[in-house]
Amino acid sequence: MRGKIYGLEEMNRALPLIRAIVADIRRETERFMEGLRALGREGKLPSLDDPDPERDLPHPLRDLLDEIRSLIGELGELGVFLRDPVSGLVEAYGEGDGEIVYFSWKPGEDRVRFWHGLFRSARERRPVTALVG
Repeated sequence: MRGKIYGLEEMNRALPLIRAIVADIRRETERFMEGLRALGREGKLPSLDDPDPERDLPHPLRDLLDEIRSLIGELGELGVFLRDPVSGLVEAYGEGDGEIVYFSWKPGEDRVRFWHGLFRSARERRPVTALVG
């Protein structure tokens, strides 16, 4: 495990910046998907870990991928992991009740309300009140 470990309140204080970055990622992802549809192609974002995901993409779409990568990098500098660019689900290492977990947040949530174990899926998110209460 590498990265910043947030306390719950610290994570909530970071949310305004995280929220803004995630909004930009979601907007750019939608623009990318619209560009694919305009080309008659359906699909999803290519792997963002690959520096040259699709050589046949027009330059404007490649530029969007570069922008999305840059925004994801901004989250990474905060110690936050993007799990889904469409929904905007993000996670960060957190500490609660003496254990390291993932704090989980997505747009529409006013603060970090959920967590899950390191080896669990975000589908198994639990209320933070059970962790720190």
